[in-house]
Amino acid sequence: MKKLLHVIFLCTALFTGYAVKAQASKIVSEQEVPAKIRGNWALPDCGNTEEGVIITRHFYLESNKDGSQLWPLTPITHQKDYLVMPIEGVKRPVRLEADGVLKIGIFDKSPKTWPARWDKLRADGHREYMGCVEIPAIVPDPLVRTMKHMDEIEAACHASLSGTCTKLLFKIADKNHNGKISREELKDAGMMLASLATLAPNHTASRDTIDRAVYDSMRETDRVYNKLGERELSYEDFKGFVAKADSAPLRAALKNVGAVVPGFKN
Repeated sequence: MKKLLHVIFLCTALFTGYAVKAQASKIVSEQEVPAKIRGNWALPDCGNTEEGVIITRHFYLESNKDGSQLWPLTPITHQKDYLVMPIEGVKRPVRLEADGVLKIGIFDKSPKTWPARWDKLRADGHREYMGCVEIPAIVPDPLVRTMKHMDEIEAACHASLSGTCTKLLFKIADKNHNGKISREELKDAGMMLASLATLAPNHTASRDTIDRAVYDSMRETDRVYNKLGERELSYEDFKGFVAKADSAPLRAALKNVGAVVPGFKN
């Protein structure tokens, strides 16, 4: 009898543990965008783009001729045949149609409760995006390069500018993978940081504001590169770069990026 009770207890513990683990996995998976929705999108289409969108695991970037917006995309609610996601800071229904069109519902006022199915929504309208192989040209180049790495930067640098974070940033900056960062590579990294820093605090910025920030970052990069001896930077040089650069614009940019990746505030 004791042996039987022991077996029952063991099985109960195993199945309970499995259920908790499975539930935890489901919760984690719902905090990232499903793979079928990630990618490049354009409105009205990829050849005639008025609005370009890049969707990653955790972020949403939208660009048009006037400017850009960057928003975190979690938390996500899974309904029967659509998702509810915080698009542009507002909860919106999102559905991928069988023909590959991405629909985003528009409401004058979001409903208090979301119906189980898309056809029960009483939306005031919706936007339809076409999936694109290439990133829409309307998205500024520095933001294109930034979005390629946003998820891994957020994961590695969420808590602090740790060794793991620093190694990743060095790897991203070292575009030709020669273990050194040249002036041009440093400028490129500076433009990525500047464009992200311009968007992060308020999630939105005009194209002129982004362009100006990028231009200023190139001038500041030249100053810092000269200060550091006009030579390619090794990883050892890159460690403690903020202190060595002694750059007020760099410190301000990092603080701004901290609005979406908290570790950059430290």
